[in-house]
Amino acid sequence: MPGQSVTIAASAGVAQRSVVTVTDTLGVINDPYHPIKVYLDQPCQPGDSGALVDSGANEGAGIYLGAMSNATVLGQPGQTVGFAQHLEQVFCVHRLRNRP
Repeated sequence: MPGQSVTIAASAGVAQRSVVTVTDTLGVINDPYHPIKVYLDQPCQPGDSGALVDSGANEGAGIYLGAMSNATVLGQPGQTVGFAQHLEQVFCVHRLRNRP
């Protein structure tokens, strides 16, 4: 997923971003205590939290949460990135918690 282009349904319109990295949870996706974050090369605007991060072909990749300052990206410190909650993990955790 790093390097993948994504679009975000932001309040000012569609925003193009690129995935920088994704949290490595060692293959565990259904554990709410180990959230998987998708980090983006640029943040969106304040108020865009909750926007769909789309990986293409109408496949959701995440739910945009906000910005993180002072990140080190590709060895460059002091960067501001956007981040999203991994959407597949949301569905997996929700299914586990709401089983009959």
